[in-house]
Formats: sequence, C-alpha cells, structure tokens
Amino acid sequence: MAAPSIEMVTEVDAELVDVFNRPISQLTPAFRPLDRYALSQAVGAPANTVLAARLGDRIAGVLTLVIMALPTGNTARIEDVVVDEARAARGWAWRC
Repeated sequence: MAAPSIEMVTEVDAELVDVFNRPISQLTPAFRPLDRYALSQAVGAPANTVLAARLGDRIAGVLTLVIMALPTGNTARIEDVVVDEARAARGWAWRC
C-alpha cells in the first residue's frame, strides 16, 4: 500500500466537509452535520492544527491536533480522528 502524504489543512472545501461529516454521522446518530463555516472555525482556531492524510488526490483521513499552554508546560492531544470508510475497514486508522 502506498504511503499517504500528510498536509496541514489551511482552507476548508467541500471535500473536507464531506470527509468529516460522512463517518461521524454514522458513529453518532444525534450528530448535526458541519457546514463550511463551522469547520472553518475549528481549522482556524489558534490551538488547533488539522492534518489530512492524502492518497493520490483524495483525502483518506484527518485528525485535529490540539496544543494547549498549561502552567506546567505545553501539552498536545489528538482529537477527531476521521478515516475514510474504505480505509477504516482495512484498519487504516490504527496505522496512521
């Protein structure tokens, strides 16, 4: 399997909105789909870095890295790992 390229997301487009909405809606029945504005707020938040894994010209997965400044030092946490359905079925999320 080809290795994905990892890129920092700086702009929200229709593909990114779809990548977030499709799998999350399957996991959480009460989930209200994100629109471009809501996702732009998350992508543009100073503490967040959204990373996308691309295979060819398609986003195969995304995650949000949250970096927090605490009195004891900086810490980071990975949130909202979302993997394309076809990749998740092959255990791709466990490898990324």
